[in-house]
Amino acid sequence: MDQTDAANRASPAPLPVVVVDRRPLTDRVADYVRDLIVQDILQPGDPINVQSICSTLQISQTPLCEALKMLAAQGLVDLRPNKRVVVASLAANEIEDMLVVYTEM
Repeated sequence: MDQTDAANRASPAPLPVVVVDRRPLTDRVADYVRDLIVQDILQPGDPINVQSICSTLQISQTPLCEALKMLAAQGLVDLRPNKRVVVASLAANEIEDMLVVYTEM
């Protein structure tokens, strides 16, 4: 066996650095939906298609429903009868104020 072969086996190449998001799934899903709203992909009054988001994120409905409850408490979505959820109608300055608070948190 060659000395270079032995040296290569003794010290393997370092693994790439990966940042793991350790926040709860509900928080990450809420961030995803919030980004859709902030980027005007989902606009005020638009219904939120739960099946589409679950399919896109490959998650069950439970974390999305919990995330939507969080967003409703923050005033970004409205929970309507018959399990309908729509994007809340907010003025631009209200959205800016919310974003300042979220970034500070």
